[in-house]
Amino acid sequence: EIDAGLVLGPYAGHTSSRITTMGDPVLTGILGWDNGPFHWNVTTMINVPAGHYRQGSMANIAFHRWGADVSVAGTWYDPAVGWDISGVTGVTFNGSNPKTNYRPGTEWHLEAAVSRDIGGPGTTLGAIGYYHQQITDDSGDGAVLGGFRGRTAALGLTASHASKWGNTPIQARVKVLREFDTRNRVRGTAAYLTLS
Repeated sequence: EIDAGLVLGPYAGHTSSRITTMGDPVLTGILGWDNGPFHWNVTTMINVPAGHYRQGSMANIAFHRWGADVSVAGTWYDPAVGWDISGVTGVTFNGSNPKTNYRPGTEWHLEAAVSRDIGGPGTTLGAIGYYHQQITDDSGDGAVLGGFRGRTAALGLTASHASKWGNTPIQARVKVLREFDTRNRVRGTAAYLTLS
């Protein structure tokens, strides 16, 4: 659900949009290596424009366009020391939405995390952050604002706990990030809960 208000001097407006639907599926391939405390991987993700998309709706969760992200990640984690230092960088290539004739530009992203085991192995607390920069212009007839290159940075905290459910390993992770240095993008605070 999106609920937005706008105030321009004496004029004010309000709009909202709500939808319950399926977004685009994302196909993922990962190739990884490790050597002692060092771990690396190369990941490719492909967005398939098969989700429900309503032109003109603010609450779309489907992009309705092809897209691909290629990234390289590395981690150093030594259980004896208890520190985990991780980073990933990648490039996202965006296709055109045929309903809007809008093609977002290519994007570069960098994410990093530093965390420490607390209270024994399996429970961590740490700092996280990311930087996102659009490196080519938006294009197509729908790009009425021109190139409109966006960027943002964020810093935050993360905590996780790993255990077993019977013989199955499980992990819960919470992330909270506050964005800053934002241009041509919505800025805010994001919170995530992941279970794996």
